[in-house]
Formats: sequence, C-alpha cells, structure tokens
Amino acid sequence: MSTHYGDETKLPANTFKKAGFIFVGWTTDSNTTETVYTNEDIVSVTEDVTLYAVWEKPVFSVSKKKTVVFSKGNLCYSSETGDYAFEENQYDCRTYSGGPACIGGVRFTTGTSNGDVGLFYWSKSAEIARAKLYNDSATSADDSFFADGLTVGGEKWSVLSIDEWIYLVNKGEDAEYKYGAATVSEMIGIVILPEGFSFISGTNDNYEANKYSVEEWKAMEEAGAVFLSASGDRYGTVGASDKFSQWGACWTTTTPSADKARQFHFQENGFSYNNAITRQEALSIRIVKEYD
Repeated sequence: MSTHYGDETKLPANTFKKAGFIFVGWTTDSNTTETVYTNEDIVSVTEDVTLYAVWEKPVFSVSKKKTVVFSKGNLCYSSETGDYAFEENQYDCRTYSGGPACIGGVRFTTGTSNGDVGLFYWSKSAEIARAKLYNDSATSADDSFFADGLTVGGEKWSVLSIDEWIYLVNKGEDAEYKYGAATVSEMIGIVILPEGFSFISGTNDNYEANKYSVEEWKAMEEAGAVFLSASGDRYGTVGASDKFSQWGACWTTTTPSADKARQFHFQENGFSYNNAITRQEALSIRIVKEYD
C-alpha cells in the first residue's frame, strides 16, 4: 500500500492465512513477535516501512502453568489402514451400525472389529480399547490410558486429566465465558474458545442460541475454536450409540479404581466432573499437545 508522508491511514484487513495459527497483528521487525499494529489499525507513516504478520497458536489454559493445543478432531481408528487419525471435521463422529441416520455431514461406520472406531473403551491396551467387545481382565487403578502418549500423524499427543478439564471450563480466567452449547452443521455439542476470546454473557447455555453453518464454523475454527460433538456412548458391545446427539463425553487419564475411570461429560446445560464410570463404556477421545 502507499500513503502520503504523515497522513493517517487505515491498514487493509489481513487476508493472509497460516495453517494452524491465528493472526494477531503486525510487527515492523521480522525477528520479533511483539505486535505493533492490530488488524486495520490507523497508522501515521513518516518513512518507508515493511510490516510482518504476527501469528500465534490458539492455546487453551488447563492449569496455571500449562497451555495446550487441541487435535483437529476426535480420535478415530481405521482397521483398513491400521492407523489412528483425526476426524476430518470437528463435527464429525463415528458410531455403530443401527445408530441414527446420517445428518449434517456426520459420518457413521460399521463399527465391527474389522471397521472404523470412533468410540473407545478405557484401557491400557490399544487393541482392547478399540475392540468389538470389551474384555480387559487385568486392570489396576495405576493403569495408563493407551491414548496418553499416542503418536498420530508423526506427533506425540496426550490426554487431559479430569482436573485439567475442570480448570479449562471452570477455574481458569474468565472460564465461564470460554465455552458454549452450540449446533454446528446440524450436530450439537460444545464450543470452547481459546485465550483472547469469549462468549457474550447469557448465550452459552442453549444449543439453539449458537447455530453455525459449515462456512460460519470454518471462520470460527480459523480463529482457534474447538468443537466437541455430542456423540454419546456405547456400552460393552456393538450397538447404536446411546444418547447420540443429546450429550457427549471424553475420556480422561484419571482412574479412581481398577474398574472405573473419570469422564468429562457435557450437555446443553453444563458439565459433569465427578462421576467415575465403568471402563467398558466406549466414549470419544480428544487429545492435546502441550504448548511451550
């Protein structure tokens, strides 16, 4: 852009994108990330200047000293490739044959022992966690969850503890404004916002209050928003996902006993932290990476 010496000029809106990052402003030094100007800021130019975009990872505080970035979607497993991956979209989830009809682009798969898996048992064994039928006879309260430390896409990921989930949505700074019930591409669930963003008070407890089309969600996603789909659960054997599109739950690393583990449970009117459930319930897994 060009302007006259000393004139006040509005910077053009940023149109650049960087995968996995959010734009936070401009700097005049390519060796620093300190923001000098914000997007569409008013500046007075007295000499030639080059502006460099400043990018940040969309991070989430899960304790006073720990921030994380979330995976691009729920964890899933394909027996065809023998690999773990992430759902293509955050509003995608995989349940089992006999489940609800496909809505809003959400994919459903066969869910046999030879099919794709999107709801996992809690087990130290990856094979048991994704099996057709739960059968884990050697359990301990000291077990480590198979997904904690799992390598996906060449990167090592971890699973949050129940205390970290609680901090994220209940104890962190302005935590009560960081989440909201929402509908994305006809799939209900919970949106969690990264540092620097918040919901307007009174709009975060109703699936109908925050409805986003695929295009609208892409804009939120580019700003770092996370969506947890209400994919329900499955108990002990192959069958339809129970309570699909009513509530959702993600496994944590917390194990109060040899046969139970803690879940992060969410629904339209809030969260449930204290209920330890049997490990033979199959739930979603959303994994994270610690951000330095």
